[in-house]
Amino acid sequence: MKRELPIAALRSACEYKELFDLSRISTMRVGGLARYFFKPVSKEELCRLLDILDEVGYPYKLIGGASNTLFCDDVYEGAVISTRGLGSISREGSSFLCEAGVSLASLLSYAAGCGYGGAEQLWHIPGTLGGAVAGNAGAHGLEVFDVLEGVYIRRGLDGRCVELSPELLEPSYRTTKIKCGADITVLGATVGLDFSNAEDILRQKRKFAQMRAKTQPIGEPSLGSVFKRSDGVSAAFYIDKLGLKGYRVGGAAISDKHAGFIVAERGASPKDVLRLIAIIKEKVHDAFGIGLECEIDIVGGADVLFDRTEK
Repeated sequence: MKRELPIAALRSACEYKELFDLSRISTMRVGGLARYFFKPVSKEELCRLLDILDEVGYPYKLIGGASNTLFCDDVYEGAVISTRGLGSISREGSSFLCEAGVSLASLLSYAAGCGYGGAEQLWHIPGTLGGAVAGNAGAHGLEVFDVLEGVYIRRGLDGRCVELSPELLEPSYRTTKIKCGADITVLGATVGLDFSNAEDILRQKRKFAQMRAKTQPIGEPSLGSVFKRSDGVSAAFYIDKLGLKGYRVGGAAISDKHAGFIVAERGASPKDVLRLIAIIKEKVHDAFGIGLECEIDIVGGADVLFDRTEK
């Protein structure tokens, strides 16, 4: 049974809003309401907030840029915590110490200004460093863990804040121990980059931006790639083979530009997105025997997202 929040303690820990519309911050512009919404502005404030929530056993969900999380229920009966207020970056030689709410674009732009690069493939991935670490985000053959030197985390088991070697989070393709359910919160990370020429950095940035613009629905409301690769093959390959580009449910549609993306039109609802995901999974399984796994994080909506492949 969910326990009530100690409102007085929360007011002293962090400002919050009630019944916050999550579609306001989602890159897909869809989502339900959060019973409580918090945006701490420091690691200390975040940890104090988590201490309170853990103490009373109140459910919560952490988000960064809300670029890969779909909140499906009308009201998420818990606390949604945004890390976007944790945005400091500092440099020690070729190492860049960043808080969890720093966007990858901000990090790489700051590093480029200092003459460091080598991770331009990651520049245009939306979202924050904390989310990128939790899901081992990547693009064009480079993953976040390829450039990580250390990760600063809070352990939910005892509330301790410690630095870990990246490999202890057991990263693999688009996942880590955190993504798999370990009670760990990313507070920040240290990223190691290479000294580089400003013109080379800009050239690489432009190259990957152009590749992304040609192949992905940039500028349209989406949560990025919906499904993980299956045995090294893009989910978009199977979806495209079935001629499903443009297929829609309500206001949600498979992108005409990239079959692995679902885009939201005006009036789209989380349930539209969920139903479309379920249809895609069923059709791909029936045609190819492939069980697609979602790359995006789906919160709630279990009554809609019924996976026939798991019967």
